Amino acid sequence: VLLRPSSTRATTIDQVLDGTCMANDNERIRVRAREGTEVEWSLEAARRAGMLRDQMNDASPKDGIYPAPMIAAAELVELGAMCEPNYTPPESLGLCSIQELLRLIEGAIYLDAQEPFKHIQQTIASCLVGKRTDELRDLLGAVDDFESADERIHALTESVFMQEMPLQAAAPGSALQLQPSPWGLPVTDDAMEAALGLVDVGTLIQLKGVNRSWRALLRRVLFSRLCRQEGQPAPMQLSEVTDLHIKVLHDAGRLWEVAWAGRLLPGLAQLRWDGLVVEVAAVREVNLQEEDSEEPEEDSEDEDDSEDEDDEEELETPWLSRAATAALQSCIRGEGEPPFELLLAAVVCAGSGVVCGIPVEQMRAGCFTELDLSGRELMPSGAKLVACLLRLMGSLTQLDLSHNMVCGVNEYGDCGLDATGIKAIVETLSFSTSLTTWILSFNDISGCGEIFGEALKSISSLKELRMEECELHREDGKRLAAGLAISTSLTSLDVSENYIQGSGKAFGEALKTSTTIKELKMQRCQLDFKDAKGLAGGIAVSPSLTSLNLEFNELGPKGCKALAPGLAANASLTNCNLLGNKLGVAAAKSVVESVKGKNISLCGILPDQTEAIFCSDCLKSSDAILLASDLSKAGVSTMLTSLRLDDNKIRGSGEALGEALKMNSSLEELNLSECSLGEEDGKGLAAGLAVTGSLTSLAVYDNYLNGTGEAFGEALKTSSSIKELTMMACRLDQKDAKGLVAGIAANTTLTCCDLRCNNINGDCAVQLSAVVLKNTMIETFNDIPIKDMRADLFTEIDMSGKSFGIEGAMVVAGLVPVMPSLTSLNLSANSLCGINMKGEGTYMDVGIKAVTKALSATTSLTCLNILDNDIDDEAKTMIKKVVKDKSDFKLFI
Repeated sequence: VLLRPSSTRATTIDQVLDGTCMANDNERIRVRAREGTEVEWSLEAARRAGMLRDQMNDASPKDGIYPAPMIAAAELVELGAMCEPNYTPPESLGLCSIQELLRLIEGAIYLDAQEPFKHIQQTIASCLVGKRTDELRDLLGAVDDFESADERIHALTESVFMQEMPLQAAAPGSALQLQPSPWGLPVTDDAMEAALGLVDVGTLIQLKGVNRSWRALLRRVLFSRLCRQEGQPAPMQLSEVTDLHIKVLHDAGRLWEVAWAGRLLPGLAQLRWDGLVVEVAAVREVNLQEEDSEEPEEDSEDEDDSEDEDDEEELETPWLSRAATAALQSCIRGEGEPPFELLLAAVVCAGSGVVCGIPVEQMRAGCFTELDLSGRELMPSGAKLVACLLRLMGSLTQLDLSHNMVCGVNEYGDCGLDATGIKAIVETLSFSTSLTTWILSFNDISGCGEIFGEALKSISSLKELRMEECELHREDGKRLAAGLAISTSLTSLDVSENYIQGSGKAFGEALKTSTTIKELKMQRCQLDFKDAKGLAGGIAVSPSLTSLNLEFNELGPKGCKALAPGLAANASLTNCNLLGNKLGVAAAKSVVESVKGKNISLCGILPDQTEAIFCSDCLKSSDAILLASDLSKAGVSTMLTSLRLDDNKIRGSGEALGEALKMNSSLEELNLSECSLGEEDGKGLAAGLAVTGSLTSLAVYDNYLNGTGEAFGEALKTSSSIKELTMMACRLDQKDAKGLVAGIAANTTLTCCDLRCNNINGDCAVQLSAVVLKNTMIETFNDIPIKDMRADLFTEIDMSGKSFGIEGAMVVAGLVPVMPSLTSLNLSANSLCGINMKGEGTYMDVGIKAVTKALSATTSLTCLNILDNDIDDEAKTMIKKVVKDKSDFKLFI
């Protein structure tokens, strides 16, 4: 029924409906709302609502009023206005609540009114898009009914392929049971899904965290949007899914969902990206490890230049080989070049075996608890592949990405920094609840400190992070420190060998607030005394720190002085390594004094450590003083049995080390060779050797110990533990030899003694050899196997090049006559006459005479080699005379 003034021209409904005549603006129809209220619509507006158009086209109702029983009067008025031609949404529409907009869109669906439907969808989208979960909950007036924060987080991080459990299958009280409508109104699922039709996937995922009802709704909405084929009903279960729209996943930052698709969707056949389609089955069959065949060399300079450019491009963005890329692209239908993200998605979803050094198939299956990807030459593209697959590894506890190029920079600094790959990994791991150890050492990730600072805040399970040699700089250090301050799980952080000078204060502040950090490694970080000052405040009050490694920085005496009060005040610290900081002797003694009553190691020695090796570490005397402090404390070095300090410059520390030996009851082996030790150092060590009851081996070869023979001799007289004493090339003279002779004669424990390459000759050499031969405890002297020679265990002995000198020659001469099985003896290059290979020393024939005498006394020896011993003609004549009458005797002289 048309409602019009009598003066207007009559127009038939059919004319208006079929468009042959425009309806007069004053022509109206009446529509009855849900409450029974009659609402007037213009005929043109009614024509734009499919349901009213059909009713008017069929037949007029008896009372002339068209029914709309599902729509309230207020919504009916608004929808009528929206159906008017040239309708422009007023600003007031954007002020409507979501509940009001939902009622409008349900009405639009009922009326089949396309224009209002689009307007309302757009308005809903503008209200919701870009907002986070908390904002959305407030906007919707919803109540958070999740039982825990973990349940809420899981709602946001779960796969979009997580389906809502059917109501009848859910256990009583289950968090996954279907909930009432999000608005508490009798709204259909179709209406809800339609209302969110223009809302992006990222916002839809945020809506899942509003409450359980929204989670249930959005699970259905997301599953339908991603998996529905055009013109087909939405699949109801995972096994029915054949197509997946992955462009929307990429746009939402959820490309990793295709990994879940590869695992969960057995019928998946196609991945869709705008006009491109990936055939999943074909990807599974592709050999992605295929290498490029070698190309023939080109003579053209232009072509060479072109190849160089190609090589540079490949170095910057290495992905698959050209052959593997071509094979993968053959699995894709459609026009245009497939983007990298589509190729990545195809590999993540269906790649087989190992790709770019990454075991994609095993990772997709979640096979690992510890994943070692070190040294795989991973670039940003590879890092993105790893990031996608990590989402499926819910049991992963350790990830090793060391020795790669995850930010695109190799060891030579080539290529530009690209942090997209490592950022993707950090974002993925931020949702991990199992990862405890992450190793990133030897990757150039300069400038990524903020990314990893955020990682420390967000990875709630991470306990250990290793970032040695990662080219970190000052700002990176500060960002990491900020993350450390907030982390609730991290116990160990290693940022050694980076360039983070100037970040000490930030780390000090972090130590003040962190309640979990136990170990902080910052060796070789170029830290200076200002950094030490900044750290000191944090060290003093840290409630958890037990180990701090600051070795080989630039702290200097000022830095040492700044740290001392913090070390003294801390109640938890057991280890603070300060070696290699050029502290100076005075500063070293000062810091030792500050921790005198504490069992704090100043050299990094652990309570259960049995061996400590500091050889060739460029240590100074101040470092040796710190070591002496460690040795003197039973609580620090109670298990330490072996200490190597050889090849350092620690002159002036002998007294401190000697005092430490007196107090130490566990050390068995001490090597101080090539340490530039002087006379006073030797005397200090000898004093410690005399008292210690544990030391069995002392090596001090190649030092400047002239004048210490008597002290070491006295130590040998009283020592009850020493078995090995090595004083080779210590510049000892005749007086030193006399002192040692007395000690060796009285000692009852020494089994090995090495005094080679010293200035011992004449009567001292005779006396020394005599006491050595007399002391039956000695098994080896100057590398001569005395015990075995006494036991006549040899038929041939090669002792060439041992440089055992005159005293050694006399010891050998004393043993040869008691070796009836010996037939061949090689004594070449042994300084038998006191002259070394450089022509240095004083010639004496006492040694070679002793050998000649022994030669005349033996009847079994048939071969003697004494080449390269600078033997004079007289001695040679003497030896030749002795062997002249020995038939078939071979003499090399």
